Amino acid sequence: PRTDSAPAGDSAAPSPPDTSQGLRVAGWRDNVDLSTSSVTVTGNLQNPTQNPATSIALNVMLYGEDGTVLETRPADLEQSFLNPGASIRFEARFSDTLSFDTVGFDIQSRGFMSRPPEEEPGEDEGEAEGELDDEGDQS
Repeated sequence: PRTDSAPAGDSAAPSPPDTSQGLRVAGWRDNVDLSTSSVTVTGNLQNPTQNPATSIALNVMLYGEDGTVLETRPADLEQSFLNPGASIRFEARFSDTLSFDTVGFDIQSRGFMSRPPEEEPGEDEGEAEGELDDEGDQS
């Protein structure tokens, strides 16, 4: 039986902390197929930040009732980059574990700032004003 906060197929399960540069799993489902003895986890990975993300990798983990990782698989992603506000579908197929308690996600990516952060008003004022004397001091 599952004891996490989301029943099987619910897309509102929490994700553990990650190195995602702000990416998050926005929804997921698991499907246990007894005829093929497999579990498939599908969902959406979202970039809610203001910056693009590249080199995206998502590992999906199945956990047992005692919290141990039973199996980990890399997810198949539609692409390895995400623009700000965009999302992509993912899928991970497990063939060795049918009985599990919950699903976890490990997201990794590299983020790029599209522009440098704006300076606060009053910062660095006056440093560019004035002339330098022979010793390099500002006058």
